[in-house]
Amino acid sequence: VLDARNYFDPEEDKHKYIRNQFGFGLSGPVVRDQTYFFFSGDFLRERLGLRRLGTVPTELQRQGNLSELEGPIYDPFTRMPFEGNIIPDERLSPIALGLLDTFPDPTQPGLSNNYLGHPVYRDRQDQLNVRVDHRLTGRDELALRYSYGYKDLYEPYSEDMASLPGFGDFVKDRGHSATIQYKRVLGAGAVNSLLFGFNRLERNLMSENSGTDVGQELGVDWLDLDPRRYGYPSITIAGYSKIGDATNLPILRAADTYQAADDISFIRGRHMFKAGAEVRRLELDSILDLLVRGSLSFSGALSGSGISDFLLGYPSFGLQAQADNPIMMRSTAIDFYFQDEWKPHPRLALNLGLRYEYNTPPVDPDDRMSTLNPETGEIVQVGTGGVSRSGISPDSNNFAPRFGFAWSLDEKTVMRGGYGLYYDSGMLQVNTAQYFNPPLFNLRVFFPSAEGLPTLEDPFPSTGGLTPPPSLSVLSPDMVSSYVQHWNLNMQRSFGSGGAFSLAYAGSKGTRLVRSRDINQPAPAEGYIQFRRPYPAYGNILLVESGADSSYHSLQAGFNYPMFRGLSLWTAYTFSKSIDSASSFLGNRADPNFPQNSSNPGAERALSSFDTPHRFVLAYVYALPGNGRWTRNTEFQGIVTLQSGHPCTPVLRFDNSNTGNTGQASGLDRPNVIGSFGLSDPTPERWFDAGAFEIPAPFTFGNAGRNIIRGPGYASVDVSLSRRIAVSEKVDMKLEAQAFNLLNRTNFDLPELNADDPGTFGRILSAKAARQIQFALRLSF
Repeated sequence: VLDARNYFDPEEDKHKYIRNQFGFGLSGPVVRDQTYFFFSGDFLRERLGLRRLGTVPTELQRQGNLSELEGPIYDPFTRMPFEGNIIPDERLSPIALGLLDTFPDPTQPGLSNNYLGHPVYRDRQDQLNVRVDHRLTGRDELALRYSYGYKDLYEPYSEDMASLPGFGDFVKDRGHSATIQYKRVLGAGAVNSLLFGFNRLERNLMSENSGTDVGQELGVDWLDLDPRRYGYPSITIAGYSKIGDATNLPILRAADTYQAADDISFIRGRHMFKAGAEVRRLELDSILDLLVRGSLSFSGALSGSGISDFLLGYPSFGLQAQADNPIMMRSTAIDFYFQDEWKPHPRLALNLGLRYEYNTPPVDPDDRMSTLNPETGEIVQVGTGGVSRSGISPDSNNFAPRFGFAWSLDEKTVMRGGYGLYYDSGMLQVNTAQYFNPPLFNLRVFFPSAEGLPTLEDPFPSTGGLTPPPSLSVLSPDMVSSYVQHWNLNMQRSFGSGGAFSLAYAGSKGTRLVRSRDINQPAPAEGYIQFRRPYPAYGNILLVESGADSSYHSLQAGFNYPMFRGLSLWTAYTFSKSIDSASSFLGNRADPNFPQNSSNPGAERALSSFDTPHRFVLAYVYALPGNGRWTRNTEFQGIVTLQSGHPCTPVLRFDNSNTGNTGQASGLDRPNVIGSFGLSDPTPERWFDAGAFEIPAPFTFGNAGRNIIRGPGYASVDVSLSRRIAVSEKVDMKLEAQAFNLLNRTNFDLPELNADDPGTFGRILSAKAARQIQFALRLSF
């Protein structure tokens, strides 16, 4: 089923990939030798068929007939098994039957992986640009530019782990960018540039069912929500694919950036000096309604299986947020630089520079964020109790030196090298975590107890449930700006008409990178977790700190063959290794990017999630010879890409260590490695030896390291055949046919990584796009 050549039903998916793009550009003088204009537009419409395997209830199960399941199904009140594992019709929850309609019907036999989804990804992008250049005097120029962009995207799967369509998301982006630049020639070799700019980015990220009043459709009061929060709750049934809209939606965001910059350059002898300063003001207003629709789990603890608990309407666990936390962040950046481009010798050029950056820590105008005071163990409002308004202290020593050189050893050989230090301007996403602490954000949990049994008719009763010890997100007060050092040394040798060869070493080192860990994680042991925590009044305390690091080393070789007898080649090969202790701030499918043991974050240092040891790219252009009817003005182009697969981490879905590791936002336990798991001939059904892993003993961490499994590599051959036709003396038309992944190779996604799911662990259930063909028409006049 994963062979791309047979992956799609030819009748049902004959339009599995359609891409329409139209662009134009116009330029010319408004006033001769004084005012010029440029106007362009680009419009894209794309449709892409996707495929994922999922598990859905069978036709019998939808009727309450669970005879296909192993083990008895019990009445949760009498503890007596239902006869034949059939739940009587009068015991089926009407709410559950309504939610069953959101599951698609099976498309394949069996009880697991019995549904192959084929939704269509849709993308619309529009972009308009206009620029006017006006010469005021012989020394003064004025340039005005405005760009507008719009994106309307439908993603059938809103989460990496989602496997059923119907719960995707709509992304609507709108962007404005405008600048006014004034240039003045100050004298011989001296120019000053003054720029003012404004950028605005709006993003509305809504769930697929954001326009549906689900509470009214199901006839329940617990989904009586503000229209902005419409949609389905997240529902997890043990053994089946999850249904429901993403719990982190909707996200409504608008970010404004105001910019003012001044640069001056002047020449003195063999030196060309540049200096400048810039001020940027960033204002972010956002809404993130996390978990407001709630999350329900049906584990099978009440009646013997997850699906029977669901059909009876008895969730084993519920979670819902109460939030009043609109986000408002304000920050200012002030930067200066000085640079000297010096030629001490005709064959030697040096570039020396120094940059200084100061970014004010983001603050809320009303100081609505809250954090933990570690000395008192209390939650305090920022700006009070000795806590700064942002939760962190300013970092005012961010000096960034730069150095580069180019040395011509002879007429055909050049050596180049450089070093630079670059600071991260900061992620507002890090600071906004402090909006998800009490009192602005609280969670309530619901589960069966002596006080009552939650039902689908009222899973979040206002008089029931409990508010668990809150999980907090706090920033380390010692947090400083992350920075990366880059360096490289390159040798290039020209062989005249034979092309040019280059060999380079490039490396980088990241320091004080952002990471998260749980400073309230207890040691593995039996007993109630909460009593064993360092701060028993709280759940997980996610500390964001600048404690991660990274290193990258690479050998890069390239060969460039210029046009000769109609053929031009460009090829590059990179051999590299990337290591870090966190590859991103948030988790992803490859790795949670969160320590298994937060008391030992150093154990997370391993291959990066994006480590690519080998990458080879070959690009070519061949102009067909002769003046024949079909070869005149005809070119054949192509790109060949080959690269290694990326690493990934085996995990457990349940908290085996009993330390609070329950998800990517708070860490995941790992299995034990008990043997060699690599295979000489891996297949999608068995990418690695799942038998080489085992569940650790209860109340222990697993010994499996981070990113120890290597995923599938990638290979693609893309080609293009084009012909230019002269319509008239001033009009040209270019026709082009393009094929991506011409050989229709199946490029598999990562394998399933849940070691406690023996049915899928080690299997690959999805693949990247198959062969795609498109046609293009370009008119130049």
